[in-house]
Amino acid sequence: MRFITLLLIAGAYVLVSGCAAQPAQKRALTDAEHVQVAKTLAAMNVCGNSGKVAPDLIAVGNLSMQQMFSWAIYDRARLSQDVDSYIPQVDDQDCTILANFLATVRLKKETQQRQAAVNSMQESQAAPLYQYSTPKRTICNNIAGQILCSTY
Repeated sequence: MRFITLLLIAGAYVLVSGCAAQPAQKRALTDAEHVQVAKTLAAMNVCGNSGKVAPDLIAVGNLSMQQMFSWAIYDRARLSQDVDSYIPQVDDQDCTILANFLATVRLKKETQQRQAAVNSMQESQAAPLYQYSTPKRTICNNIAGQILCSTY
């Protein structure tokens, strides 16, 4: 709980807000963000490999990290070294906190997806329905004194 609690309180925006609202241009991670990302990756590594956090939650964390890496400028070698240095510090309590946090991230993403689907459905229902009921072509034929018309 030592460093994961600090991560969740001080730097949750890196995983949630930072990923949801990607900057228009890439920017460098601050030192604090770099440390938070390294600690989170270390916890995901240890907790995922030990089975203490469900694979679907680790996948949510990986997706969030990939989104963050798409807009962040960072030193890969330094990040890798820092992750390796934080791995021995991860304990069971950190895994529990990480699992709860990733479940919250997943719930937020699912809620956003549902809202987007509802908005899309409302927009499609607002489209005029008469365009489907308006005939496009009508053909009439006189067969044996009887007029038959077909609309296509």
